Order: sequence, then structure tokens, then C-alpha cells
Amino acid sequence: MRGMYASLSEWIKNYPNLKSWLYFNTVDMSEGNTSLNSTGTHKKVKEYIDGSYEAELPFGISMVMMYDTEQSDINHEAFEEASNFMDWVENADPYPDFGEHYTVTDIYLYDQSPDIMVDTQQALAKYTFFGVVEYTYNT
Repeated sequence: MRGMYASLSEWIKNYPNLKSWLYFNTVDMSEGNTSLNSTGTHKKVKEYIDGSYEAELPFGISMVMMYDTEQSDINHEAFEEASNFMDWVENADPYPDFGEHYTVTDIYLYDQSPDIMVDTQQALAKYTFFGVVEYTYNT
């Protein structure tokens, strides 16, 4: 499945507001960093007699942004940026290219709001959202 996550990474790099390198399976708690995280292996949903199948590839995306405990707009702006990224993931066209014999049919997110983890010592927040790439393998 390494090839699929590599393809998904390349696709995510097209997000116009990425502020740094796109990490994979590691979250660097520095402002502006983004990471694609594997959250399991692909799961076959339906198999056909000819050997083709429909499957799902789960993923997570984490973004690290400034956090403020005072009365400022920083937290609102960070939440809005995470929401914009979520919208882009669900609506970007074209879908990632998983290679010959694979057709991505949909990408959806589990929630409409990211999970938030706050590190008050560093004044940072990690916004994480989870989704699935649905695809078909054709023989």
C-alpha cells in the first residue's frame, strides 16, 4: 500500500495553502507543518468473480498552527484554515492517481470538524481530520 499513500501525498501537495513540506506518518509540532498519516490498511468492501474489487484506504491529515489563550482571532483563523483544507480534500478534482488498474471513485471525511489538540506550552494546536479514499481495482 506504500504506492497508494505516496500517490495520496503527491495529490495533497496540490493544496494551495500548504505552508511547509508534507510529512508522512510523523507530526512535527512546529507552526505551519502538515502531515499525512496512515490510519490502517486498505479494506476490500466488495469483491467480484473476475478478481476486481472495491476498497477503501483510510487516512488522517494533521496541521499544526499557532494557538492563543488571549482574545485574538488566531484560533478562529486556524480553525477556518483547517476547515478550508477539509473542503479542498472532499472537493478537489481530479482525484489522486493510484496507477494502472485503479480508479479512485470518491474521497470523503468522517467529520465536518477537525479534532484539536492544544500544546499551551508552545502556543500550538494540532488540527486533525480523518477520511477515506474509495477506489476500484480492475483486472
